[in-house]
Amino acid sequence: MINRMQALGQYLILKKGKNFDFKQIKMDHFFKGVLFLIGTEHYIISDNESEILETTFKMSNTRFCDYPAKFAKKYTHMRFVKASQKSVEVFNLKGKKYFIVTL
Repeated sequence: MINRMQALGQYLILKKGKNFDFKQIKMDHFFKGVLFLIGTEHYIISDNESEILETTFKMSNTRFCDYPAKFAKKYTHMRFVKASQKSVEVFNLKGKKYFIVTL
């Protein structure tokens, strides 16, 4: 999981072209180790492409009643419903491939 957070931080540094505070990366508690939050941006990251596809499929097919009432509105947002339609980017860090989806 720490490797995934480091890879996401390096990806954002290269994407935005400026330094980034790694303490801003927060892990989601429903999709642990896969979904990371940075402010209002959500990123799915994994070193296994099938895990990415399973997670996006699960996000797209869950309904309002599948989550606790407190979190149902957050996880049925359109960004999660359309997760399976997003493109997967490949990011290499230290010879290891990471697959990243920006929601």
